[in-house]
Amino acid sequence: MEQTLRISKKWLIGNLHLVIITIAGLSTILRPSIESKVTLFRVLLPFLFFWLFIANTRRALKLSLILSVFVVYSLIASYLGRFHSLSITYNLYYITVFFFYFYYKEVLRIVGAVRIYQYLLVLFKVLIILGMVQFLFGGVYFNTISRLPAVHIFFWTENEFSAILAIFVPLYFLKEKSLVKFLWIGLAVFLIVYNDAKLAFLSLIVFFGGYGLMALKIFNLKYLGFIVLGLIGVFGLYFFRNYSVNGVYTIEYIISRLINNLIAQEPLEHLGTFNARSNAVILGVKEFVNSYFIGIGPGNSLKMMAEIVVPGTEEFTALSMHNFTLQLVTEMGLFGLGMHYIFFRKVEQAAFQSKYSLNMVFVFFVSCVISITLLSGAWANYFYLFILVYSIDFFKHNV
Repeated sequence: MEQTLRISKKWLIGNLHLVIITIAGLSTILRPSIESKVTLFRVLLPFLFFWLFIANTRRALKLSLILSVFVVYSLIASYLGRFHSLSITYNLYYITVFFFYFYYKEVLRIVGAVRIYQYLLVLFKVLIILGMVQFLFGGVYFNTISRLPAVHIFFWTENEFSAILAIFVPLYFLKEKSLVKFLWIGLAVFLIVYNDAKLAFLSLIVFFGGYGLMALKIFNLKYLGFIVLGLIGVFGLYFFRNYSVNGVYTIEYIISRLINNLIAQEPLEHLGTFNARSNAVILGVKEFVNSYFIGIGPGNSLKMMAEIVVPGTEEFTALSMHNFTLQLVTEMGLFGLGMHYIFFRKVEQAAFQSKYSLNMVFVFFVSCVISITLLSGAWANYFYLFILVYSIDFFKHNV
């Protein structure tokens, strides 16, 4: 009887944490108003900090040390950078991301990798059902801006929604054996294509293309196979270099223009999706180098992008980098590079312990590098961030 009660208590605690993760993912609507920066999850953060110190003091102290180093580095980067500006808001965003990772690791310890997958599976199907309902009947969730006819349910934009579908589809495909999975994957792909989320669709092409090539033994030869995959990608771009995107620009034109302007460190006219994302790369690298690799400080990439906005186009022009991977490096310099290196090492360790080939795991995370560029920042999409950090343990524990 005592053991039954003990298991029941652990089950309830695990469910409570999954509810908190859900609250984090629903941050867009769980706030007083559409303009408010205060969300229910952010209100809970101080209590979650306190709980972490009680539940796992060692982990909490490690987090505190990392946050202390981050704050010191952030102050240096913010005030030594050319903007000489410290954004308290974005520093808190970064701190929240750090905390979210450590909180996730504690949830993993309590709930387990298999049960987390079951939670994400339910979330995935619910999101698809809600997406199809909005597609068929319209409607706008409170505290969100109408993006109709695009399907974005309770997320800020359709890109945020599509990114979540894109990152979970590969895990779902690898895990499930039933043919029913193709129905759900088909619906997810339909919503992504309908939303015209090109990068989300490209991430799936990369994953499934890599998965197909893994059937050939040469592509499973650890790093050699991955290098061969990379060369195939390069040759593929060369072969389709004259293919026009949206009937306007060829792939060769887009890539060559990006490379030329990157070398010249001159931004393009800040109009259109391709120009905006190219400018994020051009200016991001420029600021990283010009700051002597220290970075310009959290949030200052917004000021960097604002400098090139064409007057009168503010409402439909990218005001942020939309490239979280590069944003870390641009704003946090060597500290950001260190974060990427640590993440890569964890991916590599998971890949060596996984039942899937090392190259298959790497292909998945390459697809993530593509889909994450749809986000305005990890702090804007906690469901995506949760799936991203969980995916390491998905492969590590062979869920």
